[in-house]
Amino acid sequence: MMCKKNKQRDPPTDSITMNLGFDIDGILADISTSQWLSVSGNPVKEQIMLKEAKTLLNPTLFLGPEDQAYIVTARQKQFKKITKRWCEKHFVGIPLLFANVKPYQSFDGLDVWRVNVARAKAEIINDLCLDIFFEDIPEVVLELRKLCPKTLKHLSVRIHST
Repeated sequence: MMCKKNKQRDPPTDSITMNLGFDIDGILADISTSQWLSVSGNPVKEQIMLKEAKTLLNPTLFLGPEDQAYIVTARQKQFKKITKRWCEKHFVGIPLLFANVKPYQSFDGLDVWRVNVARAKAEIINDLCLDIFFEDIPEVVLELRKLCPKTLKHLSVRIHST
């Protein structure tokens, strides 16, 4: 059952099933936006950070027997291989989708980048009919609420490691 933007999802027939989406950085992995910005442009530090990232949350703990989880990230293409390996190691069987977002440019500003991230993720969220999407950036959450009114019932933010 695929949803398209501005279309309502068909109600479940016999049991309640949910489609849940999870961002990686700040939700599944203990990596923040500020950490990304601090190593940006240094390929060695970027690779080390990605490879050694600790998990924060296990998506399967949120799933009922008929539910489906998806991982949706705005990580850039140069990190696709290492991101895929990390997700396969920690979250076997959960589909990984990459939102197509141009890299952050300081002259564009962080606000512009966040809106672009939300727009790219919204396309995926709407296509998959996600019921819940876990995102750590509050500005992206607010934008997603506007862009996904028919598919999203709830958005959650901020998971911190202890």
